[in-house]
Amino acid sequence: MMYNFEVRAGNSGTVKNEAGLEIVLKSGDPPLPVDLSDSSFVFSVLRDRGQPLTLEKTSEVGGGILVDADDGRVTVPFTSDDTRAMFGRSSNPLVSVIYQLDRIRPQSERTVLFGSITVLAGVSDD
Repeated sequence: MMYNFEVRAGNSGTVKNEAGLEIVLKSGDPPLPVDLSDSSFVFSVLRDRGQPLTLEKTSEVGGGILVDADDGRVTVPFTSDDTRAMFGRSSNPLVSVIYQLDRIRPQSERTVLFGSITVLAGVSDD
């Protein structure tokens, strides 16, 4: 699924959600939360093709991604350092980067969310 959103360089969270990027994976009819107990996740951000990843987070202990397996909820929080890294040293008022969130299971790996992040310039460095 494609989803584009905004962050402000030097701020935590996204423009719309201080907790960061949140997704609830659902399946079935009616849609019910997916059991994520057998899953791990990797969130990757790329600013420039051909360059190393700008940011990578995982659901491993200390990796940054929070997973509520019973509720099907995945949260990718962003620190002020994360949003500054996405913006880089640009002199433009905004920067666009691409991202993807991958779900890894014992027998498969799927991109469950992808899109672009618009990184808005901050006025100060704090």
